[in-house]
Amino acid sequence: MKTLEQYFTEGISSTVVNTVGAEIETSFITSSGFAISLTQSQQIFDYLVKSGRWNIVKIKGEMIVEIQNKTGAWILYELGRQNIELVSPPYQPNKLIKEINCLLGELYESAERCGAYPLFEPILRSDEDLLVVPDKRDKVWVDLDGRFALNALANISAVQFTFQVSPEYAISTINTFGESIEEFLDAYPQDVNWRYYIYNSKAKYNNLRYGGPLIFQSMHDYCQRLQDHDVISDEKLVPHKKLLDFDIPLFLRSVWWYFRLKRYNNALCVEVRPFARQTDAIIEAQLDQVLQLIY
Repeated sequence: MKTLEQYFTEGISSTVVNTVGAEIETSFITSSGFAISLTQSQQIFDYLVKSGRWNIVKIKGEMIVEIQNKTGAWILYELGRQNIELVSPPYQPNKLIKEINCLLGELYESAERCGAYPLFEPILRSDEDLLVVPDKRDKVWVDLDGRFALNALANISAVQFTFQVSPEYAISTINTFGESIEEFLDAYPQDVNWRYYIYNSKAKYNNLRYGGPLIFQSMHDYCQRLQDHDVISDEKLVPHKKLLDFDIPLFLRSVWWYFRLKRYNNALCVEVRPFARQTDAIIEAQLDQVLQLIY
């Protein structure tokens, strides 16, 4: 418990830079409407690297799984072989959309060269097993959850925003979003997929591991609620009290609350997660929805 509180409070800067970062997932399909093959998605990465603007960051087995450009943007897989995620560096809000459109343009151009086209919808209707499991670390999740449950997440695409917050206003900011949850869920159909995953996972998660509490009394309360969820260790769920040490960032990424705190170096941030992937033009409206709540 103390470890979690220290993670979110010690060494955190009180100076807030008003920038926003985005994560945009996109499923790619063939001209016939089917999920692209693993070969095609690998070709997309390969074309981007050969353009000279992107460098390989991570290879698993023989697969390119992460690339990065000079501005700090990332492109990587998000569970499904067809689902490719773009992660932007933080920008001033009025510049973010322009930069995102440029980056997505590069991605779409490379995709089209191998017969792949973006699907501007949050759910790809497919009965295929789309999971990509390139190494042992990824296989841990399959063994823990089961392919049947995990496949419920392999065909969904979302948009997320992350922005820095002052430590003194972190919890009240989270609560502001929590009070507006219906506004988000009304346009978030993949919520059903997430709940299907939690219900069918062999791991038998606490039901609040997804979605989570919406209102917190304090940072202590926030961390206490996090501690209700076991840590994934040695391919099983282990209560906090049985572990002397664990990878906190990895644990936090495995608690999928709608609105959650993240730490980047000495910056404390809030991540806003429940947005459906739609057309690129909608992303600006989604960003505006976030900005209206925090400013």
